[in-house]
This record gives sequence, structure tokens and C-alpha cells, in this order.
Amino acid sequence: MNPCCRPLLVALAAGAVNGAYGSSPAAPGVVERVSCDDRGGAVFALTDGPAIDEDGTFLLAEDGTVHFAFISNRAGNMDVWMTSSRDALRWSAPRPVVATPEDDLLNVAARTRDGLYHLTGRTQFMVADSVSSDLQSWTAPVAWSDPRADGWTAGHFQEAPNGDYWLVTLSEKTGTRKLYLQRSRDRGRSWEPRVPLTAHGQADLLFSFRIARDGTFILVWEQRDARDQRAVVSASSNIYLATSADGRAWTAPLRLSPDTGREKFDVWPDFPSVRASHVFAPEGS
Repeated sequence: MNPCCRPLLVALAAGAVNGAYGSSPAAPGVVERVSCDDRGGAVFALTDGPAIDEDGTFLLAEDGTVHFAFISNRAGNMDVWMTSSRDALRWSAPRPVVATPEDDLLNVAARTRDGLYHLTGRTQFMVADSVSSDLQSWTAPVAWSDPRADGWTAGHFQEAPNGDYWLVTLSEKTGTRKLYLQRSRDRGRSWEPRVPLTAHGQADLLFSFRIARDGTFILVWEQRDARDQRAVVSASSNIYLATSADGRAWTAPLRLSPDTGREKFDVWPDFPSVRASHVFAPEGS
């Protein structure tokens, strides 16, 4: 099969990114055919702007409804908005679900064993979590980091099979962006002190964190020279992978991207799928 064809939700995600950055001429909910191979394909533009729409993620409800959460400044501030569909063709009008006086950014969506849905992101300078039982009404963001102690942070949250919450954060506390890990044994009400995840002289940047069904911790991240941590691209950018059985002892970082010696877009690694024996970690390059 031609690589441009994807399963439905991945194709939807691609369409969401296209719509978010204004690169797709399709109207929201309109399907454009893509000639990939005999199986065909489609690109969906899920948002209509005219403001900035970006950083989207999917949640699946019990009744099969697909919900798509993204951030947008269509109401002034950056807030988290959501749209939904029963057939992945016709989508509801976007509505705000997390909107505070500060900018609200989305990092990850998850569902915990108690049935609650989580939208975890950054509110002002801290990691905050909003929850919902029905994907309709959401709680106000609850702070999971302290900017006075941690500095500017962004975070990815996962629940382990034993019910512990684990949070990976990216922090500028030292002046160089670094990745940290911390655990909560009471569902986010309190957190153990964070510990560094990497030990090198470069800066850590965009990352993705998952805990597989068998309990394996999986982390992929971009790493580059600290002097380039605010640049769009860097010749030193590379994507790395590390895993852990318990969140404490991690494998040595494995470089996934080729070292070309020139500026490249080795950025934004993510997991569209995590299985017991396979990890899929695409990147923007």
C-alpha cells in the first residue's frame, strides 16, 4: 500500500492538521478524495478558522462518537475547543470546553480506568488537567505543576495499569529545556518530586509519552543543541526513543532519525498507535 494511505482516524488527523494551518482548501466536514492506490483515501478538513486552529487530538466515546479536541484563538485567547461526529463525515460546530482568562493549550488526551476523560495541557505557565465523564461538560483546569518551583512547563499524562498517574513535563527551569518525570498515587491530587529523564548537554524539545497495555513506558522526543532551542529548525535536531518497565530505570536513548548534517524538521514525534509488540513513532521531518 502506498504510504500516503492511512487508517481512518490517522487520515482524519492529517486532515485536521491541514485544516488547522490553512493548507487545505476543503470546507469543514468536506471529504477530498486522495488517489493513493486501489484502496483509496480521503482528507478531512475538520476546522474552519478563520483564526488559528492547531494541536488536535481524538477521543472515542462509548457510543462510537468521535470527538476531536484542538486549540484555537477564535474567541480571543487560545482555548481548547471540541467538535464531534457519529460517522466521521459530518461534524458538529466547534464549542469551547476549556476556556480560562489565560491561554489554554492542549498537550494530550487520555481516558483513565475510572471512565473519566482527561484533557491535559498548559494553562499560563503550568501543566493543568480538565476532566469529563461525558465529553460534554468539563471541569476547570486543576494545576499539576507549580511555575514557581518548576518554571514554564508542558506535560503529557498517562495512567499505568496499577492506577498510578505518571506525568512527563518539559521545563525551562534551568534555562535549557529538559524532560522530567513524576508520579501520583492519588489520581493527581499530589505528586512525588520530579526526576530528570535525560542526561546530556543538549536541549529537549517536543515529545510524546505513552504507557502500553503491558505497562511499558515509552518516550520519544526531539533533542538539539541548547543554542537552537528557540529556533524553528536546527542541524542538530534528532528524534530519540527510550523505554522503561517501571518508570525508573530507562533504556539508553536510541536515535531514530538520520543525522544529515544540515537543518531539518526532525520535530514533533507522536504515537498514533501503541501495541504490545510494535511502536509507531512518526515525526515531522
